[in-house]
Amino acid sequence: MSAKSEQMQRLLDQLATAENHVMQTAEAIRELVTKEAKQYPPEPMGTGNVRLTVSVQFTENGRVYEYLVLRTNGRWYITGLKDSSFASWEEFIDWLERPDVYWHGSLSRLSRVSTPVLDEYLRPL
Repeated sequence: MSAKSEQMQRLLDQLATAENHVMQTAEAIRELVTKEAKQYPPEPMGTGNVRLTVSVQFTENGRVYEYLVLRTNGRWYITGLKDSSFASWEEFIDWLERPDVYWHGSLSRLSRVSTPVLDEYLRPL
């Protein structure tokens, strides 16, 4: 191979590497913009524990499940799931809007009802 051919091959290799880097950077930017553009409903405000309910259906004709959702010590918990803890409101909403959830109802806030069993369960450690 001549010196000129080798130089052209090196330039083509550099161009391919640069093109690959640009494509990876563009994909990372696209993912970031998509994530930032997603509009989450506002996190319920309130001091202490927040209690919500939500109805979820996983298939079109399937059963509708009612879940209790709790915020305590800055984390969100949901009843009836194997992985029942979410580090943030956004993480919980992402679970609620995942592809295998066919439908979900509105989140409803439960009034503050004090019961010894529930208060003991939700007491900060």
